[in-house]
Amino acid sequence: MSKIELESITKSYGPVVAANAISTVFEESSLTCLLGPSGCGKTTLLRIIAGLETPDAGRVLFDGEDVTNLSVGRRDIGMVFQYPVVYRGLTVYENLELPLRQRGGGNMSASQRKEWIDRLLSILNLTARANQVVDGLDNESRQKVAVGRAVVRRPKVVIFDEPVTNVAVDAKIEIQRGIKQLSREIGQTILYVTHDQTEAMTLADKIILLQSGNIVESAKPVDVYNNPDSAFGGYFLGSPGMNFIAAELERADRGQAPGMRVKCSVLPEPLWLPADDASGDLPRPGAALIGIRPEEIQIVEDGTPGAVRGRVKAAALVGGGRWFLDCVTAEGDEFKMLSAAGADPGGDTEKSFLFRESVVRLYSEEGNRIARALVREDADVPA
Repeated sequence: MSKIELESITKSYGPVVAANAISTVFEESSLTCLLGPSGCGKTTLLRIIAGLETPDAGRVLFDGEDVTNLSVGRRDIGMVFQYPVVYRGLTVYENLELPLRQRGGGNMSASQRKEWIDRLLSILNLTARANQVVDGLDNESRQKVAVGRAVVRRPKVVIFDEPVTNVAVDAKIEIQRGIKQLSREIGQTILYVTHDQTEAMTLADKIILLQSGNIVESAKPVDVYNNPDSAFGGYFLGSPGMNFIAAELERADRGQAPGMRVKCSVLPEPLWLPADDASGDLPRPGAALIGIRPEEIQIVEDGTPGAVRGRVKAAALVGGGRWFLDCVTAEGDEFKMLSAAGADPGGDTEKSFLFRESVVRLYSEEGNRIARALVREDADVPA
């Protein structure tokens, strides 16, 4: 199992930049999801790591060794694609055994091979089909066999390029469960490409989110979701994505403490952005964005401290008895929210909404996170 490092990987196809000087690390024995919309560069990056594409500039390293110019065969990689690639005419068991006989398993005895293959068959729920010829299997079962073939010889890296795109929902969940279990049990380094945020949140130890050939997020799923570094990350992750509401930054001082007032229609009073502790820097005054997730907003009783008035324009019932609400503040700023399960909030009705400052995030007008805590302006200033 290998640690993979990318150093300033650049790749263009004519005027289209698929990888823009990308540098990142895929840790050993981890499952990393490359996530993003179609055309963001995730598959190009994966193909460069596999050796199927050569970068215009930059280096690919496996455990510190430069493999940028090595062929696919010399990189010791297992690959699974959208459509299953299996050995026709062989049984499920023989499909898993053949890679061990060809290479990578030559130091295993027959009993060791059988024990390992039996374990894989169990993880992938293929034990009952071990002696079936793969030609007669459904597409979902053949994809499971392809997953088993990719990991059976324990290569340095296993690459999955949207492997469950063409399988039924039940089989998709089962294959995802098997991949996650394999990553945990054998410590395999896995790179997994998907455009499905739910899949990435479920599977990944780390998510790398790409936009137009650039990495915009790189962190654990919970951190990418709760504290995205970019407005794009906040919007892309979530169903619906994060709300972004126009705000205004004004320079001000509280005693000896420099900072900025943050004004927004969802805030009954301005919040305070202190200067950076290390540098003392502040963002430029002017337009900014407040980010808050739909499930973090509450409908509360009129007169609740900190609440602002607005209107529910439309309501739709979603799973678990929750309501998806399309709303607007009294000042005309639109937002979406997910209500707690309960009574129909109704459409075109006046309500009071609570946007707690503890979950409000601040972004520049360009969509870059200003990663400092916002507090009430009347909060105590540290001595």
